[in-house]
Amino acid sequence: MARGLRPVENVPEGLMNGLRQFAREVSGIQKRKVLFKCPRPVVISDHLTASHLFRIAQEAVNNALKHAACHKVVITLATTPERVILVIADDGVGIRRARAAGMGLRVMQYRANAVRGTLAVESAPDKGTKIICSLRRGLADADPGRAQNDSSSRDSQTK
Repeated sequence: MARGLRPVENVPEGLMNGLRQFAREVSGIQKRKVLFKCPRPVVISDHLTASHLFRIAQEAVNNALKHAACHKVVITLATTPERVILVIADDGVGIRRARAAGMGLRVMQYRANAVRGTLAVESAPDKGTKIICSLRRGLADADPGRAQNDSSSRDSQTK
């Protein structure tokens, strides 16, 4: 139970390790394939950012297993020199219009905004769904709350 409350260790590799373990555990419980792919190590120094990204993946996987009638979900964590990219893709039925405004998607959007990232949803009937969260590389290593407060103080000083 304690692992569920804090699934991301407070180490730079915590997100990778947490997602790998999550995929393994869900596959064992659900009897459906949940795979984790991470082509190169992705380290995120800020624990809050890593935790938000983990919760986005967790919500997307849970939605896929609950609503998509999928056989497989793939969680991909990747990095470019400029960005950290988290993709959760399933092979299910896609998002129906009624579900497109669901609470889970709103919470994922909120979490992406909290780390100053973007969230995109790609879905087509019977072609599955992709949830893509992307944030600038430097933002993944900075405390979003501190950076926001720093920019607010700069803004108020320039007025």
